[in-house]
Amino acid sequence: FVQFEHQLLGSDLSPTMSSPADGPLRIAVTSSNPEKLEAVRAAFQTVLAPQTPGLVVEITACPSDSGIPHGQPWGMQHTYEGALARLHHLKARLGETESIAGSTFHYLVSVENGVFALLRHDATEAQDVACVVVEEVATGRQAMNFSQARPYPLQRIQRMRQEGASGERIGEFCRQWYDEKALLVSRADQIRTATSFAFSLLGSLG
Repeated sequence: FVQFEHQLLGSDLSPTMSSPADGPLRIAVTSSNPEKLEAVRAAFQTVLAPQTPGLVVEITACPSDSGIPHGQPWGMQHTYEGALARLHHLKARLGETESIAGSTFHYLVSVENGVFALLRHDATEAQDVACVVVEEVATGRQAMNFSQARPYPLQRIQRMRQEGASGERIGEFCRQWYDEKALLVSRADQIRTATSFAFSLLGSLG
């Protein structure tokens, strides 16, 4: 596990949400991707209101397997299942050393990006979405949300796969493709907004 510590400038914990009586708010994320970790941190900062200045949030990177052999979930159901699988594997790893309820973490966050296809008479369109599941450790309650979709260069990637390109090469191509497109919604925006909404839902799940 890799730990990142962040200082929140002006934050408040809703009474319906887990809050540390003293010390930092600890969140485990099922990824080691710095962009995803920062997006989750920003999401918690967005939702927490400004009555607890100086609250420290610790984001711990806990890379966890999605259980998807080819690495790319297809469709919203498959993407959701990938996020749940990552969360399940994280909890299993935590359970090897401590009970989940007695964990030092206050929240567990699982992030999974997937692709869904839309068929036209002359082509197949594809969209990329992020699915985020947030679990409150003290109660075991979960909430999830999907992000705004973004175009996905399906035809280009299919050609690359047919030509034998590696997953790393395809990942690099996608990063460059999105950088060139300069879309209004970034991967970080997807994860931040989906995390914010999922986290806020926990306050309404009585």
